[in-house]
Amino acid sequence: MNRTLSWLVIATAAALAAAGPASAGSIVFTASTPVRYTGWTDTLTVPKFDGALGTLTSAAIDFTAWSWYTVKVENLSGGPDCITAYVGATVKLGGPAPAGVSLASLTSDAVGGFDGTVDFLGASGRTHANVADSADNALTLTAPADLAAFEGAGNILLPVKATDASWWRDDTGNIVVSLSTTASAGVQVTYTYAPVPEPATMLLVVSGAMGAMGRLRRRGLR
Repeated sequence: MNRTLSWLVIATAAALAAAGPASAGSIVFTASTPVRYTGWTDTLTVPKFDGALGTLTSAAIDFTAWSWYTVKVENLSGGPDCITAYVGATVKLGGPAPAGVSLASLTSDAVGGFDGTVDFLGASGRTHANVADSADNALTLTAPADLAAFEGAGNILLPVKATDASWWRDDTGNIVVSLSTTASAGVQVTYTYAPVPEPATMLLVVSGAMGAMGRLRRRGLR
């Protein structure tokens, strides 16, 4: 390596050190589904990472599901009864970052003999309305093969499916039961990246390198 090239390498390194490291950048996108009765499928749409901003280093996916349950029970037998109801939902996220959550609520009601009216109230009935629940599942992708699906133009499509998981039991078998479950889901995708140096930073590096090289040359000529 000749002296001029050596000076250039040293000068550039010195200028880069003076410019300092670029701080990591991040962008957050969110998407969600409407609330509806379970048994649905939907798609969450999130923009892909724009490579013009820099180099993608990670994609953090935070998947959340919400559910609301209503349980109504009525004992039709002449004697007391204990009615247990389980209402739940399983919500799954598909695509390159699969995740899933399970939500549930358990009620157990000791009720008296039938009071003559099927209204899910009174001595023989119970109503639990709009019992809320939520759960989340988070993961972070860093492998280049995993990140590739989140890079480029356009959007990434993440399928979501919500299914019901409910049952009930009692001691007599003479009951009326009404169970309903609604659910929704949402995702937050956070892209972390190493940004492309700004023109001002590049100008600083070049100017610093030229200045440092000039100083080194002058020292070498002494």
